[in-house]
Amino acid sequence: MKDTDLHTDEEILETATREELLTSGALGKPRTFRGMTLRAPTMESMSYLWELKNYFVFRDEKGRIVRNNPVLGVAEFIYVHSADIDEVADNMTDKAALRERLRELMNGPLAGLSTLEEVMPVIEAMLNEYMAAQSEIDATAKGAGAAMPGKGQARAGKRRISR
Repeated sequence: MKDTDLHTDEEILETATREELLTSGALGKPRTFRGMTLRAPTMESMSYLWELKNYFVFRDEKGRIVRNNPVLGVAEFIYVHSADIDEVADNMTDKAALRERLRELMNGPLAGLSTLEEVMPVIEAMLNEYMAAQSEIDATAKGAGAAMPGKGQARAGKRRISR
């Protein structure tokens, strides 16, 4: 199949839907840490961590860690992946509630000097699984000829449009 933004009905039905590709980003398995069940990272949870400039996911233009507080980064990561996702979404705009929930974690199940040492392999494994799933999605989408999100290259000086 040629690289084009036009597909026949049959071609569309044969390829994975955008929804299927996006939800397959959660191929990682749930994990537990100190009695809390952690959901596998998804595009939604990663976007919340990005918004928080989380220690584990946010880097500056030179690839350097922006925030130097791994304890808060752990609390954010655990909260985003263990709390009810609707609560997390609401607390992204309610900073006082977010701060209170993070304090509860840092003074409760995440308290103690060994927290960082124990949680780092868990977070690293979750992020590695997420990145592997995203690479698989990217390869699947390119191989199937599915339209990739974002702006495509313009043809003959005209804007590219999706159909």
